[in-house]
Amino acid sequence: MNTILFATLIVHGLITTAIALGSFRPGEPIPNPSWLGWWPTNLGESWLVSDLRLPDTLFSPLFALGWLAGGLLLIASGLALFDILLPQELWRQLAILGSAISLVMLVLYLHPLYVLGITLSAGILIALLTA
Repeated sequence: MNTILFATLIVHGLITTAIALGSFRPGEPIPNPSWLGWWPTNLGESWLVSDLRLPDTLFSPLFALGWLAGGLLLIASGLALFDILLPQELWRQLAILGSAISLVMLVLYLHPLYVLGITLSAGILIALLTA
């Protein structure tokens, strides 16, 4: 079970960190596929920034730091789970914090393709906070 949890935390953390790297160099958002044309924002576009018509250049670096923090905390929690580089007793706190930050960022960039990430972050939070 620990191996599955380790893999989940590391992969979720790597994907969240990869999103951060794209946010540090904002460009054109990825257009939605035709079957997803009903969704109001493109992938990589925050509904908050779009709706409030805020300058993307101002908020992209800030949001990128949020993505990066969430991803690195998830990776750190996976490593701590097996006592790699960090004490094992820290893995739960790191996982809770990383999942919470990741969930906030996923909601700020809400998109149907983020359903798995939202489910993972919420599941980790619920499991660790109720255990």
